[in-house]
Amino acid sequence: MTERVLVVGCGNEQAGDDGAGAALIRRLMRRPPPACTLRVCARGPLDVLELLDAADSIVFVDAVVSGAAPGTIHLTTLPSPGVQGKLVGGISAHGWSVVEAIDLAGALHRRIPRVFLIGIEAGQMTAGAALSPAVERAVDYCEAHFDELRGYAERGETAMVSVATMAAQHRVLSPES
Repeated sequence: MTERVLVVGCGNEQAGDDGAGAALIRRLMRRPPPACTLRVCARGPLDVLELLDAADSIVFVDAVVSGAAPGTIHLTTLPSPGVQGKLVGGISAHGWSVVEAIDLAGALHRRIPRVFLIGIEAGQMTAGAALSPAVERAVDYCEAHFDELRGYAERGETAMVSVATMAAQHRVLSPES
C-alpha cells in the first residue's frame, strides 16, 4: 500500500512572510510532487484536526519566528521539544498554532500520523505586504528542493544543526548555502 502524504501550507497570504507556507503550496501545485496531496490550510486549527485522518504523514509548511535570520529553513518532526506552540506561525485569528492543534488531537485521543514541519523563518508579518526578499528566496529554494527537504524531514536528517540543545530534533538549512 502506498503511503498517503499530505503537504499543507499554513499562514495568512495577506500578512507578508506569514504567507510563506501557502505560497510554497501554490507553487508546488503547478508541478505536484509524486505521491503527495497538496492543501492550503485556510480555516486554522479545525482544518488541522480534520487533516490528521487524511494521511499517513503530514508535512506542514509554515512561517516560524525563532530569532534566526529571515529565510532560514527549519526541518523538524512535530511535536518536538525544540518547537513550542508560539514558535510555529499562527494559522488562525484565534491564536492557535499547528503544534497546539496536534496537542488538542492527542488530548482528544485522535489518531496522529507522522507529522513534520518545514518552517521558513519570517522577517515581517505586515498586513497587506508581500513576502520579504529573504523569504521569497527561501520559498524558491523549497520549491526547487522540495523532495530533498521532505526526505530530510521524514528521516530526521539535516545539513546543518541550528543549536546544540536541539541537535537531535531540530534542523536548519540556509537557502544561501
